[in-house]
Amino acid sequence: MKKFLISLFLLFFAIVSMADEMPMLLSELDKAIKERPLYIKKRLEYLERLNKMLDNSETNEQRYHILGELYSGYSSFNADSSLHVARAIYEVAQRIQNEDYQINALMNMAEISGVAGMFKESLDLMKKVNRKRLPDYLRPYYYHVYRTVYGNMADYTVSVAQKGQYNRLTDSYRDSILLVNNQESVTYQIVKADRYNVHGQCKEAIAMLEDYTNRHKMEVHDEAILYYTLSNSYFLIGDKENQKRCLLLSAIADMKSGVREYASLRELAVLLYQEGDLDRAYSYLKLCMEDAAMCNARLRIIETLKIFPVINEAYHLEKARRQHKLQIMFICICILSIISIVR
Repeated sequence: MKKFLISLFLLFFAIVSMADEMPMLLSELDKAIKERPLYIKKRLEYLERLNKMLDNSETNEQRYHILGELYSGYSSFNADSSLHVARAIYEVAQRIQNEDYQINALMNMAEISGVAGMFKESLDLMKKVNRKRLPDYLRPYYYHVYRTVYGNMADYTVSVAQKGQYNRLTDSYRDSILLVNNQESVTYQIVKADRYNVHGQCKEAIAMLEDYTNRHKMEVHDEAILYYTLSNSYFLIGDKENQKRCLLLSAIADMKSGVREYASLRELAVLLYQEGDLDRAYSYLKLCMEDAAMCNARLRIIETLKIFPVINEAYHLEKARRQHKLQIMFICICILSIISIVR
């Protein structure tokens, strides 16, 4: 009986704590969105410095490494610029005649093509990579690109047979990633949690990722991805409150990263719409659409377009209802004022 009462108290304490945490996280997200122009400006200034360094570079070796930093800087920010830089990296790698550099550049082009929804182009580029000549340090990236492309293909195909095939390939490359990454790395944790989620072991994913967040300080972009993965785990077990908490944490990190290609804010907008918070749902989804268009992230545009018309219509209907209610209140006040004057 004593153990039961203690468990009940801890559960009650957790529920109360989460109830207090949600408004704080929503306020923090609203603040991060308001300050978003500063985070975008910071990223643009960083990219500008790299471009100036590129203009002043004296050797192809220097150009190759600066272009690599530019590619990372444009990733999740501008797909067109990322692809342009990846092609420039490949040209420089050819001039240097360094095979490892050329392989890396091919995978850069394949990765960004996949993000842009150009799956055939992405796989054609990956076929040019000679797996037998792949250096060990590029193997994690090689498996990552294939896993991402096949995962997206599985999500967007309408054929049940093809979906099964792409999911099997995604599983295979996911397992390969786990074999070549350090178990304490954030990449390993995220990919293993994703594997747990896919195979119905969501509680194992939750335990692992919650423990990892308590033990490690992460880069803000890694934090965004980890909490998004964790939100999927909670969604799969039907825990909406923790799903919402993790989507909030992920979205805050995305905003602070100054990226334009993300998923958390869109999924959070859907949750808020279901809860009746139409103002936030509409403004968040509108931002998602604007960012996806600016980034030219075709897959994110498609995802947002699926839900935007529904929330957009609900928002404007609610806005019209409020306006009508205000008009009625104004008329009532005027009538009461006239009656008071007459008396």
